[in-house]
Amino acid sequence: MINLIKIHNTINETKNFSDNYLKNIDTTLNNFKEFYEKNVFIEFSEKEQGIKNIISNYKLFKEQYNFENTSNSYDYNIFNIFIANRPEEQIHTPFLKSLLDCNGFHGQKDLFYKLFLDVIIQKNEKISRFLNEENNEYLVQSEVYVKNSKTERGRIDILIKSLNKNKKFAIIIENKWNSGDSCYDQIQKYRKNLIEKQKFEPKNVLVFYLTKIGLNPKLISDKDFDKYLILKENENFFAISYKIHINKWLRLSLEKCKSKKINSILTQYLNYINL
Repeated sequence: MINLIKIHNTINETKNFSDNYLKNIDTTLNNFKEFYEKNVFIEFSEKEQGIKNIISNYKLFKEQYNFENTSNSYDYNIFNIFIANRPEEQIHTPFLKSLLDCNGFHGQKDLFYKLFLDVIIQKNEKISRFLNEENNEYLVQSEVYVKNSKTERGRIDILIKSLNKNKKFAIIIENKWNSGDSCYDQIQKYRKNLIEKQKFEPKNVLVFYLTKIGLNPKLISDKDFDKYLILKENENFFAISYKIHINKWLRLSLEKCKSKKINSILTQYLNYINL
């Protein structure tokens, strides 16, 4: 015979187990819900509110920025308009040359030229060797072709020469914005042309090798050129940079220049090279 009592007891035990199991699940869920509401939900809500505050502040900032931009034109820079395959030749060299020209259209005479020497050389007695009394005694040129032989030739990016017959000097500026040496001993052949063909005294020829961060020439095969770079460093040869020297020069120029128009252009150029 079927034991009804045993079956009944088994059913009761199963029911009790199920009730307890469900009760434990319910308790676990309630505990999780309480924990979530006290911790995760509150933390998420705080972060959500923080994100909302950031978005709200950004919108206010953008509105204020757009309002002021009408008067200040923060996003407009004349130098960003030009598309140049070789920026050093098409933007940087022409602009720097125009500032260094003591007879330039900027109308500041030798202000920028003197400040340039002050920033780099920093020795008054030496700087005086490369200064003339009259502004029309300087010749400032760019992309100057020089030829020593059929195989040794090139173009000096910026060349400054004294037209004073009693005070003959020359300054070479080799501009390397995004390029390296175009050939071995590039600077040396420019120096040789000025010294051997144009009869400048070696001590009266300055070389400024301009790169973004102040690197030295890398393509060197001439032993005399190698010695020159070592012996004449910071004497007649200067490895200068946009990052330090050009920045400092232009900021000093902003302080000294009285032309608002020129200062606006200087500011735009500073922003351009510091992007």
